[in-house]
Amino acid sequence: MQAGLAARNAVTAFILSQSRGSFTANEDSLQFWGATLGFNETSFSLLGNDWYQPGQINKPGLWFKVHPFCSAALSGYEAAKMLWNKGVRWSDCVQVVVHYPPNGDRALNQQWPQTGQESKFSIEFIIWQVLKFSDVKDADFTARFVDSQFKIDVAKIVRKHDLATTSATKRPTLVETVTRRGIVKQSVVMPLGSPNRPLSSEKLQEKLLMVLPKEKVAALVDLIVKKEAVLQEIYWLIQ
Repeated sequence: MQAGLAARNAVTAFILSQSRGSFTANEDSLQFWGATLGFNETSFSLLGNDWYQPGQINKPGLWFKVHPFCSAALSGYEAAKMLWNKGVRWSDCVQVVVHYPPNGDRALNQQWPQTGQESKFSIEFIIWQVLKFSDVKDADFTARFVDSQFKIDVAKIVRKHDLATTSATKRPTLVETVTRRGIVKQSVVMPLGSPNRPLSSEKLQEKLLMVLPKEKVAALVDLIVKKEAVLQEIYWLIQ
């Protein structure tokens, strides 16, 4: 829907621009945008002083998700995977405690999700899937209803907010499993896919292959490689 609205706005703007003087607009588009958002002239000019210095796309950098759930759950997901590899199974768990910094789970606002869409924002559902099935099942995030067994099992999972607050590039999460054999803990601070632990180019290509034909992915990768080579040559010429 958002992509469609943006496309419609672009066509509308183009048609209006062809009206040959009967339609006018503020030529200082950024100032107009600032006024729309409630910035006065002074505050907006101050905002422009450090605009894109640096842009978040460069620093701290992009986050890439490995599954279709909220990136705020990446650390908890990875911790659960590591616990599975240590031999922890849902059937052995008496309780699971998920530790966050204050507000560290703010985006994960679904503790008792009813639908697949809601479960994308539920660390409980994600950890339950991993400890029960070894990994999440992407199809479950589009299901009309969540697994009925989860609605029973979720009572075992609780959250605590007792970790120290850190920077925006880190997502500290500690998953503590209380099992019949003892307590097993696993902490993850910088999950795979975060700016400090980016996905490899191979993994990024795998993600592209989920939505694009193989030949288009190959062409895109070739274009990026050529562009990097040209930029490197320009850099050396400048030097």
